[in-house]
Amino acid sequence: MTAIDLSKESDNREIIVNGDKGELVVEIKKNAIRIKEATCPHHDCVNIGWVSSTNRPIICAYNAISIVLNSKSSIDDIEV
Repeated sequence: MTAIDLSKESDNREIIVNGDKGELVVEIKKNAIRIKEATCPHHDCVNIGWVSSTNRPIICAYNAISIVLNSKSSIDDIEV
């Protein structure tokens, strides 16, 4: 498991994550993250797009990768 503080990101950057069956290109920017490219056949994880809310995980079941945003403050976990 890798933790990244999205609030401290300034410029967009990419990291490569190795899954069970291939690589994913994860793009990170201030307060948001997305899977930019994936080796899975349907690309559902790529189609999710940018995520900046704690109630919306990104999951690539094909590669057994999940990205979950956590909040330091419980108030951020509430969406109205």
